[in-house]
Amino acid sequence: MATSHGFESIMGIGVESTAGTPVVVTEKVPYRSESIKAQFNHIQDNSLCGPAARPKSQQGTKIVEGGFDLHMRYTEAQLLLQHFFGTYSVDTPSVGIHTYSLDPSIDGDALTVAIEKTVAVWETAGYKVSELTISGSPADGILVEVSGFGVDVDYASAINTSVVLSALAVPGDFMLFQDMTLRIGDQVDALTSGDDLDISSFSITINRALEPTEVNSQNRLEALENDFRETTLEITIPRYSAQTFIDFHDSHTALQASLVFDDGTNTKTILIPNMITMEFDAAVGGPEFVELPLTFTCHPDQAGDNAFMTLQDTRSEIELQET
Repeated sequence: MATSHGFESIMGIGVESTAGTPVVVTEKVPYRSESIKAQFNHIQDNSLCGPAARPKSQQGTKIVEGGFDLHMRYTEAQLLLQHFFGTYSVDTPSVGIHTYSLDPSIDGDALTVAIEKTVAVWETAGYKVSELTISGSPADGILVEVSGFGVDVDYASAINTSVVLSALAVPGDFMLFQDMTLRIGDQVDALTSGDDLDISSFSITINRALEPTEVNSQNRLEALENDFRETTLEITIPRYSAQTFIDFHDSHTALQASLVFDDGTNTKTILIPNMITMEFDAAVGGPEFVELPLTFTCHPDQAGDNAFMTLQDTRSEIELQET
């Protein structure tokens, strides 16, 4: 019998026509680790019938959830990002620029996630990403981490075989932290090079607050938005040397940000049109440099009348563009 090794694993994803009905995957996702699993809620039998031991439980609702993480690449993850953001527009806002815009809801949208595990291909149907984090540091490059919910898992897929997964194209190199230019400033005018920041790490987390529902079926209903969407940006300035962001915090100044990743051939841009400084710290932990970690909360663009803002979907607090 074959032994399963992580280095032999292949992940592929595909967009489902009907949420919960698996499809043949079409895009390879070179991932680092995954945690998608299915388990049952076990309903205990608390009946009193003589023995001291509890009677065996019964299987209740099947719970399918988990996630995976990967290096972000310039030429990959279109299906994953399109699913989570909701809209992928080609040549928008201009020719050669393609834009992922956050939709209010991703009702009816789901992915099939197939994972080669040597012994068998595990196939998750109806997978929906509830939370997505894009992070970066010099040591790790740019990473993407997702978590979410599925409808069902097939532990020996008939349509997504080892042959299907092996045939998927291999994407190019992953994105590096040194490829990034970060700008943060107020909303008085457009961001310029004067707003450039040197940071040692960043993290953007978008939580759609999806929630599946248990009903009179062993499988839960499709996960849907069940609360406000939350988006945060966290950065660390490695050397505390200015009061700028402390002043922004105290005055509750509305800010904007852009993160541009460019390897000389490809470009990805994250635009945040409206955010405020929520938290900061400059704790002294010893003789080393004092760092300045900052947390921003991102909010919808309400004005829509700033030239920089016109690139944004006014319903959204973050937008991702690529060329």
